[in-house]
Amino acid sequence: MSVRRCTCCLSLLLVIVTRFLTGASLTLADPGGVQLEIVSPLRLTPSNPASGQVVTAEFSVRNTGTQTASLNRLGVGGRGPGCSDWGCQNYQDFPFRQQVTIAPGQTYAYREQRLFLEEGGYFFQVSYESPPGAWFFLGVQIDLTVAAGLQLAGPLSLTPANP
Repeated sequence: MSVRRCTCCLSLLLVIVTRFLTGASLTLADPGGVQLEIVSPLRLTPSNPASGQVVTAEFSVRNTGTQTASLNRLGVGGRGPGCSDWGCQNYQDFPFRQQVTIAPGQTYAYREQRLFLEEGGYFFQVSYESPPGAWFFLGVQIDLTVAAGLQLAGPLSLTPANP
């Protein structure tokens, strides 16, 4: 049984790597039967924000399955600054949409904004939860670097001192 499972995992890994290297799209189904594919990949604008600047996240997914996809949450998960993997606890998600239903063949568009106050490197990916506690990722991970925002070069002074 474990040899068969290992062979299956290796076959899946080979398919994923081949699809990644050739740029072909890959639709993965979670154990609950949800089949989503990215129609418009995750885009973050502006791509080089400064601290204190609003960033917009956008993507579209389509239900390629034959059953309605009922998701607890759908959105853009993120970590940073200073995180290198999803195990990092410095959550920097964009707002998640709650109780999303996508009919077979239907496309769902996501667009949300958030403010970044801390400079540094972040990463993001389209994420959904279904069933509760089971998280899945779609598309590719996007890196974002937030630069220092407006800074005072010297002490602030008012003239006249007592207006």
